[in-house]
Amino acid sequence: MNSISIDGALNNDVFGLAASGTNGGQTGISPISIDAIESFKVVISPYDVSLSGFTGGGINAITRSGSNNFTGSAYYFHRSQGLAGLTPTDVDGATRTPLANFNAYTTGFRIGGPLIKDKLFFFVNAELQREERPRTYDIATYGGISKKADIDALKKYVSDTYKYEVGEYGNTFAQINSDKISARLDYKLK
Repeated sequence: MNSISIDGALNNDVFGLAASGTNGGQTGISPISIDAIESFKVVISPYDVSLSGFTGGGINAITRSGSNNFTGSAYYFHRSQGLAGLTPTDVDGATRTPLANFNAYTTGFRIGGPLIKDKLFFFVNAELQREERPRTYDIATYGGISKKADIDALKKYVSDTYKYEVGEYGNTFAQINSDKISARLDYKLK
């Protein structure tokens, strides 16, 4: 129904793998660094024939480009359990506790400017994202028919018989590692 593009090139989730509808959305990362974007163009059910392939809304991210002036920025974003507060609850009288340890940071930079004044311009953006979030699991809230002993027995059977470690099913960590680089050259013909 909707269309997402970057500089006019489609960037949709064509296989429908992500709930967000974006390319790479199932991994939990964005397809392009937000600092590499200059502006957004949003259209809702347009009648313009040059915009097609969707019936709902269209979002086009226009990337930054260089100019006759050198510009740039650097950024760093950090989150951890100490900055997140206590666990949420909607049960009256329930005790709110600190979150499990986690660490998330994003760092990056951008720079743009002229290579040949009034003719050739460059823009570069690089971003590094690292997240490690706990995935808490409580066997007491498990809704299946297997018991903890059954799951442990299956895990041991696979390990002993096939020499394969299936991993943990209790409290584990989800990791996100994302490295993005965007580069652009613009040349004026006249």
